[in-house]
Amino acid sequence: MAPSIPPQSAQTTVRLAVFCVFCHVSMMSMNMTVMPEILLKLVGGSSEELAKLVGNIAMTTAMASVVVVPWLCAVAETTTGRRTILLMALALDLAVELLLVLEGVRSSIAALYMITPIRAMSSVIMPMCFGACSSNAGTSKGGTKHSDDSDPEEHMSRGYAETKGEWRHSLVQDGTEGTSEGTSAATREHEASAGTRFGILGSAVSLGSMVGPMLGSYLYATDPRYVFQFGATLASLGFVLVMRYWPHDAPPKLALSSASTALAKTKLDPMRGIKLCFAGLWEGDPRRRRLTRFVVCFFIEHLGMAGQWSMVFPVARDRYGWDHTNYSKYMSFIASIGLVGKLVFLPLLLKLTKSRMNVGLIVVGLALRAAELLILAIATEGWMLFAAGTLWSFSCVSEPLLRAVMLSCVLSSDTDALNGALSAILLLTFRGAGPFLFGRLFAMGHYFPFAVSAALFVAAAMSLGGVEPAISKAVQNGGE
Repeated sequence: MAPSIPPQSAQTTVRLAVFCVFCHVSMMSMNMTVMPEILLKLVGGSSEELAKLVGNIAMTTAMASVVVVPWLCAVAETTTGRRTILLMALALDLAVELLLVLEGVRSSIAALYMITPIRAMSSVIMPMCFGACSSNAGTSKGGTKHSDDSDPEEHMSRGYAETKGEWRHSLVQDGTEGTSEGTSAATREHEASAGTRFGILGSAVSLGSMVGPMLGSYLYATDPRYVFQFGATLASLGFVLVMRYWPHDAPPKLALSSASTALAKTKLDPMRGIKLCFAGLWEGDPRRRRLTRFVVCFFIEHLGMAGQWSMVFPVARDRYGWDHTNYSKYMSFIASIGLVGKLVFLPLLLKLTKSRMNVGLIVVGLALRAAELLILAIATEGWMLFAAGTLWSFSCVSEPLLRAVMLSCVLSSDTDALNGALSAILLLTFRGAGPFLFGRLFAMGHYFPFAVSAALFVAAAMSLGGVEPAISKAVQNGGE
């Protein structure tokens, strides 16, 4: 039997998840702020070569992550639990930061490529933390709760069967069976609750993205080694706190000491999350179709996001003469705007709309991102980037809401599989294919990356057309 986790431990887990996200994002933001300056020296000062190198390294890391992350999520779900995988990822973060302290590693393109598989494995931190927040210690309003006392292998097999479409997902929840109005209200209530939780987690991302660039720029100006030494300190702190306070979430018979035996007996299916995401292409279940539409939107959105975050520094360096100090100020400003949006505007909008316009808010947020990128494409002065960034205060709400509505389409037992698949998609697009693509578009002109990104956000918004009417009709027909 799996150990029963009391509510106090569940709250501790969520708080630790938020703290780990903050530490990880702060460390990554420090690296992202100073790494272009380091790489620029390795390519002889050419912005065009810098854009290509950034894209190549990002693509290498992302391809490794796409392979590794779903496997690690499957292991966490069926064998070791999130705690063990999270500890491993934090230890890998620590190892990478200690390697980057060495001048020989930082000054070698080959060495930077060699550490990409390690960084790829540590990227599982985000789906583990998102899973901890979304499942709320094994339960979620978004799906059917399975008993914690069920056999793990039976639990996994049942989840696999569900993924294959051998289950009929009920469109009614919380005792409102038989009423389409009750069903819709329950779903909206869950999406609002999940959106708030993801908003809090997103606030940790924004806070880390605000603190990291400023701190990274200051430490780099003092001594480049300090950036990575401080990053190692953050990883160590997260490791110690998780080791000390994160509840043991693996069944005793599947503890780490017997992990090899458990893995041999367990049918791991790292593709289960991907099957969940795209099952709507061949299944008739309305929730599966709805989930697939949102996943497609998620894919296009993050491909577009890569155009902004990977190309701002090369473009601003050529246009406005920016260095890492200006870049860090811009990144911190954007992060602070996002923090306000997720902590203030998101709860306010959910309250004002009573969670009846979740998809509409996502579409408006995507449209505002497109407008922001079009301004970046034509900006002639550096201050215009900051002015365009104010739109992020509202457009940032689309990300937590999008995750929330996707979560409402699956069972609680599928939380880790879904988060693992979404992380793989994010890594492939935002950290891989996106930087690789936009690094090539940069050579065609400074406005090309931003213009293409804007077009992708418009396409993401258009991909959600008709989602709500389709699900509403299915509800009225009883979900058949």
